[in-house]
Amino acid sequence: MKKIKLLLFLIILFYPVFSQNAFNFGQLTIGNGLSSGSITCVLQDSEGFIWIGTEDGLNKYDGYEIIIYRHNPQLLNSIGGNSVRCLFEDSRNNLWIGLKGDGMCRLDLKTGQFTSFRHNKTNENSISYNDVSGIVEDKQGKLWIAVDRGGLDMFDPVAGTFVHYPILDRRFNHSLNDALTDITLDRHGNIWLSSWGGGVYCFDVKDKNFLVHPYWEQEKTDENVCKHIYSLYTDEKDILWVSSTHGGLYSLNEAEKEYKQYTVCDKPNECITTRSVQSVCKDENGNLWVASINEGVNIINEKNGL
Repeated sequence: MKKIKLLLFLIILFYPVFSQNAFNFGQLTIGNGLSSGSITCVLQDSEGFIWIGTEDGLNKYDGYEIIIYRHNPQLLNSIGGNSVRCLFEDSRNNLWIGLKGDGMCRLDLKTGQFTSFRHNKTNENSISYNDVSGIVEDKQGKLWIAVDRGGLDMFDPVAGTFVHYPILDRRFNHSLNDALTDITLDRHGNIWLSSWGGGVYCFDVKDKNFLVHPYWEQEKTDENVCKHIYSLYTDEKDILWVSSTHGGLYSLNEAEKEYKQYTVCDKPNECITTRSVQSVCKDENGNLWVASINEGVNIINEKNGL
């Protein structure tokens, strides 16, 4: 599933210069040195550098210059592929790169060396498939990896071993949609996964079982409850925000068992302007920035509404 972030979102993340009621915007484009104009993900590392994943290379931006990383088959320690799907920095200051068709890479930010992890049919201790759509780290330092069409993988960086969890509801021995698009952790250590066609799942780490979230377990068509999910975001209140293709934005408050849907309606202070939400994030003032596919950005203020 093709995942492209809005360039507007990228600009906001790079260059927010606040005045009373306005932003000043700058741009980074191919003309400025980017490897591609198709941006898939953005991350600011612990040293302040901006990493930009694209469909044709990984870019590092220091505020002045851009360094491009592309796969070079002649170099043993180059990045494993050029189509970047996700980025994640772990507690050991390694940058993890999820790739489309080429597995996963670890970049040691201190040495600049890449290590590749690819699926190997003859090796059970390899990643389950070569499309990685999301990566998170638990409190024990283990990495949990959403592998598109491969399932959920747990990687132990110390032992260098993978454990595979097929997307299966063991209560009924029923396989679930494994076209995974994103992954996030809540404060209780539960792992949440989104899929392209199956909605949202929760993985219970203790029971090692996947459950479809009750909101998506309803016997409703995809037109009524959107099951094609772009991305997930967990905020500081442990509310899970779900961005969908045509169902707008969903908020899941598991503590209160309160579930809401934000989409197009006739009440301007209670709705957003789009049914197709790509991704969201919160700023330091508690505003939720909602990036759409074709309708720009909506801003949700929890106190004052939209």
